[in-house]
Amino acid sequence: MNARAKEWQRSSAIAVFLFAVVTLGIAYATTAGQGHDFFDSYGYQQVFIRLIEEGQYRPSRFYGHPLAELIIGFLSYFFGSAMTDSVTYVAFVGSVAFFFRACFPRVSFFSDWRFIGLTAMCVSNPVLFFNNTIPMDFSWALLFLSIGLYFLSRGRFELSCLAFGLAIACRANFALFAYTLILSYAYVRRATTKCERTITLLALTSFCGGVFYLTVFFQSHLSLSFISNSGGPELTLGQLMPRFTYKLWEAFGVFSFFIVLWGSIELFRLRGGTRTERSVLLSVGPLVLVNLGVFFGMPTKLAILEPAIVATYVLLSSLNRKWLFIGVFVLNMGSWFVSFDLLDIQYRYSDPCKEVQAVSVRLSPHFTAGEYYKTRERAKYIWCVSGAFGDRKEAYEAGRPLRRRS
Repeated sequence: MNARAKEWQRSSAIAVFLFAVVTLGIAYATTAGQGHDFFDSYGYQQVFIRLIEEGQYRPSRFYGHPLAELIIGFLSYFFGSAMTDSVTYVAFVGSVAFFFRACFPRVSFFSDWRFIGLTAMCVSNPVLFFNNTIPMDFSWALLFLSIGLYFLSRGRFELSCLAFGLAIACRANFALFAYTLILSYAYVRRATTKCERTITLLALTSFCGGVFYLTVFFQSHLSLSFISNSGGPELTLGQLMPRFTYKLWEAFGVFSFFIVLWGSIELFRLRGGTRTERSVLLSVGPLVLVNLGVFFGMPTKLAILEPAIVATYVLLSSLNRKWLFIGVFVLNMGSWFVSFDLLDIQYRYSDPCKEVQAVSVRLSPHFTAGEYYKTRERAKYIWCVSGAFGDRKEAYEAGRPLRRRS
């Protein structure tokens, strides 16, 4: 078989895999309904209903997530959950592609195994897959963040600031990630990037994102009182570290975590041996560290770690080790159906509609049901919030469009 035939065969295999990833993901998304994390998403939908029917904007919580509320609310209102979840999943896959293109500008999607390896690791990770096939603001914030990084790597600064601003408009804490990527870019290209340009990029990004919060700013009588977040109960350093470590292990895969850890150590040990590895390490490595720092301060939702998980997989892709891609993919997929837990956690409330608050923990290694079964089980408790939709309750629970039929 000549070189051209081998290249065609490889490109065809990659194309088939990517088609399967998108198709199967959308097929699952159409059955996910309102998902397992409806305590947040139902607020976005109610924001849009009030906005379009009453002309009033009241944020879903604290200072809100303006752009995510508009996107998720619009799709749910006019098209229902199947379309909302499918488009959200496509947005997630798109964010993976933009991250890859930004970090590997000279590598073709269809001629190199690194893209298929990155995609396989991302879509098999339970946190990434099951949180991006439901109505989630993280998915849209991650998409715009990746687009911003892509334009930044291409020197399209105005477009990168706009995209970063849209990411902030989806989730305000993504401002930290956008600033980190801009500063990383400035450091990598410090020989050609002036300090004034970096300051301009930071200011323009802040402006583009801040515009979306003007409404709630005016509603707060031109004060910053709207910038508040309970963040859960107060925790000491001694309480934060165990939670952070335990949830970090869960987020990167209970079985594949140690492969990811080995790959990360190998990458830093080599200090990015090749030029590509060094470039990727300096571009997205700081994003991982900042995201881990944010999560350490509030180790609650695993979805907070999505940028760090994707960026870590991008870093591992730069090693270009097929066995690593396969190992992470297989072990991640296994955790969909069978998982493992080190702890037996007792919660304050047995009522699934009340907040999850741990009261005691004891060491008890045991196998558990995988994340697929857990998310399906949690999705059954949609009745906890469906009553808030009044006469739309049945439509909400069934995943139908929330728009009233005339």
